[in-house]
Amino acid sequence: MRSLIIITISLFLLSACSKQVSEADASLVQVMVVSEANARDRPSATKSQIKRAYLAGALLRGRWVLGGPENKQRWFRVGSQEALFLSEDQVLAEGYGLLTGQLSYPSEYIPEDMKVCAENISNGSVVCAKEINTSQARYNLAVPEGTYYIWSETLDWAPAPDYKNRKVYYTEAVVCGLSIDCENHAKKPIKVTSFSITPGVDPGDYYDF
Repeated sequence: MRSLIIITISLFLLSACSKQVSEADASLVQVMVVSEANARDRPSATKSQIKRAYLAGALLRGRWVLGGPENKQRWFRVGSQEALFLSEDQVLAEGYGLLTGQLSYPSEYIPEDMKVCAENISNGSVVCAKEINTSQARYNLAVPEGTYYIWSETLDWAPAPDYKNRKVYYTEAVVCGLSIDCENHAKKPIKVTSFSITPGVDPGDYYDF
């Protein structure tokens, strides 16, 4: 009888342990490194040290954690043993793809308030880039799998108030080269798949006004 009790307890503990391991595995996610990235020893861009470099395209498993100022930024913790952290903009979550492109504006500068957005053609959902590098006139935008129209917009239209809130799309004319012979200004759909990186998506058809 005593042996039976011991066996029953052992099986219960083994089952509980297996459940905890299973739940821990379920919390792991897979990401892809977008460009060569340095992993830090804590989830912060400051007061941390670089511990390891990852090449673009590397697939990693780990967990999302909070870090940065006031623990309000998402960081990715690689694995579960050594403390290695990558910022959210260094990796691409499974089920997401990355759109990148050049920004343009009919002036000598890129407006500080310019934003780039993508609209899912199927459901109408819109995702906009959190940050844009206006000094280099480039953007990165991570979106879920789907097919999208991409546009840029700005309120910096003081000389032409009628153009406020106008969306400047990535169109067939952009693909054509925006020359005088490019007469097709239809929006160009972009298909995004998991871990795909699509460069050259430039929302700059200012002729389509």
